[in-house]
Amino acid sequence: MKKIFILYCLFILIGCKTERRNIEITDSNLETAIQRFDIDFWNIDLKRPIKSMNNLYKKYPHFLPLYTEQALMVGQWNSEECQEILMDYFFPDSIIQTLYNDCLKQYENIDDLNEQLTKAFQRANTIFPQKTIPKVNFHVSAGANPNPILYKDSLISLSIDNYLGENYPLYQNAVFSYLRYNMRREKIVPDIITIWVTYNFPFSLQTGQLLEEMLYRGKIMYLLSALLPDESNANLIGYTPEQWQWCIDQEKDLWMTIVEKKHLFSTEGLLRTKYLNDAPFTSYFSQDSPGRCGVFVGWRIIESYMKNNPNVSFVDLMNNTDYKSILEKSTYNP
Repeated sequence: MKKIFILYCLFILIGCKTERRNIEITDSNLETAIQRFDIDFWNIDLKRPIKSMNNLYKKYPHFLPLYTEQALMVGQWNSEECQEILMDYFFPDSIIQTLYNDCLKQYENIDDLNEQLTKAFQRANTIFPQKTIPKVNFHVSAGANPNPILYKDSLISLSIDNYLGENYPLYQNAVFSYLRYNMRREKIVPDIITIWVTYNFPFSLQTGQLLEEMLYRGKIMYLLSALLPDESNANLIGYTPEQWQWCIDQEKDLWMTIVEKKHLFSTEGLLRTKYLNDAPFTSYFSQDSPGRCGVFVGWRIIESYMKNNPNVSFVDLMNNTDYKSILEKSTYNP
């Protein structure tokens, strides 16, 4: 009886496992070290602000203008208005001081993040050698910009004040509960890699059918899982383990609902929002479902496609926008 139970457990684990292709790293010399703009900015000498800002610009010529204009939204870094806002309101603000100090404390040591990013970009460089591997910064936006990641000129910068843990006090009354779960350290590397992938392989709307963006998102998830093979599927998609298991258990019903409601080839924009965007749950399913169930199904279809078409490379996959053909060749049948 005990042996039967063990075999049953193994069957369940195998059935829940997703397909990931192994990537053999060809250039182990490539390293990613996150630049600590957040620390350098906070260490500006308030007694000599102009000189300090000029020195900061010399060190971060591409990012400082982006930071003041798009992250803090206080104008050009060298304008009188910007410097006045920073010196009179930003740095003296007690909430910003608390936020900044908590960020610097939580992210004093980032060796683990540097190692994860390095390995991920080494894999990315192996399969996409023509793509530029970006520099990565940390910054603090203090809630001025809801977008936690900025990307420009082969530079990605992440606002670490969005990753202080779901129970961080300042989040409780400012952020919906279903979003807080992913505001944690474990999501930093997956989020950075996701931004890099989507930037290099942007979505191109064709007919507007749900199928297109659902499978596009599935391609992003499949590649993400290959670049970060040690990450759990739940963490990659941003689900709790229980939410992931719910999707595995309900996969057949999820697919049948999409098909029976004739949503797959619908061009109604609201459908894409409900199936693919963050929400407390996916409204076409029960309230026990997590949000973005369409992304989960899209990922599973792409896994089936890659498993049943072993000659398709990562490059082939990411460049293929014939989504009807992908669906047909996937022979997806949960």
